[in-house]
Amino acid sequence: MDFSAAGMSSGELCVRLLDEARVLVYPGSSFGAAGDGYVRVSLLAPTQRLVEGVDRIEGFLARVGNPAR
Repeated sequence: MDFSAAGMSSGELCVRLLDEARVLVYPGSSFGAAGDGYVRVSLLAPTQRLVEGVDRIEGFLARVGNPAR
């Protein structure tokens, strides 16, 4: 998922999502320099848990200010 508009590195975004929104995603930069600004998401959880995770990410972005909005 492209989060480059969030205004932080993919590593910082992942740490903050885990700490502040309790959502675990992986930084795209772990897969090479071209991956910075992206995060990797597993879609193996039940649908309700995925929806909850997306809602938490949306809330986090609303709190920190999302330039893409």
